[in-house]
Amino acid sequence: MSGNYSLIYIYCYHKEVQMESDEQHYTEHTTLLEYTHPTIIALIQKKGWLSLPTTGERIAAVYTFVRDEIPFGYGDHFAVPASRVLEQGMGNCLTKTTLLMALLRAVGFPCRLRAAMISKVIHRGLLDDISFLFSPRHLHHTWVEVYFQGRWIEIGGHIIDRPYLEKLQQKFANFIGSFYGYGIAVTHFRNPPRSVGGRGNRDPEQGN
Repeated sequence: MSGNYSLIYIYCYHKEVQMESDEQHYTEHTTLLEYTHPTIIALIQKKGWLSLPTTGERIAAVYTFVRDEIPFGYGDHFAVPASRVLEQGMGNCLTKTTLLMALLRAVGFPCRLRAAMISKVIHRGLLDDISFLFSPRHLHHTWVEVYFQGRWIEIGGHIIDRPYLEKLQQKFANFIGSFYGYGIAVTHFRNPPRSVGGRGNRDPEQGN
C-alpha cells in the first residue's frame, strides 16, 4: 500500500432539485475544464463514449474510467487542467474531480463542483502519530454533481480506484462495518457504494 494516498470518500446519491436557468454556466469550457483539448478529444474518440446507446451508460463509462484508470495519488499542484491529470496518470479528490467534470461536459452533461470540510480521521494510518496529531482537524474535499434526467446526481465515488480499495480490504480481511482511515471513510467497508446511481448518505464531518 505504497504511494501518497489520502482524502478518499465514497458515495453517490440522487438529489431532487431542478436545474437553474443558466445551464450554459454548467457546460462551459474553462482553464481547468478544457474539454476541447486534443488529449481529451482523443480519449473520448478512443473510448467510444459518444457512441454508447444510452446517456446513463455514457455517464457510467466516464465515471468508471476516472475511478479505476486514474489511480489515486498526489502530484505537485492541485489546480491542474484535465489534460494534465490524464498526462500524470493519477489524481486526488481535486484533480480527479476536475477530470471527471471535463469529461462529463465533453460528452454532453452539465455538471458542477461541490465542496465541504471533512474530518482528518481519514488520515489515520497514513500519517505517523505525531504528524496526525498536529495536522489540521478538518480538510477540504470536493465532488461532482451532474444533471441527468431532470435532477442533480451527486457523485463522489470516483476518487478511490478499485485496486487500492481491494488492497485495503485484504489488509483488513476480517473487518466489517464502518471504516475510517487509510484515506477512506465508508459505512460499508466490504461493499461500499461505488457505482453511479447508488444511494448513500454523506456526513461532511466524517466524509461519508
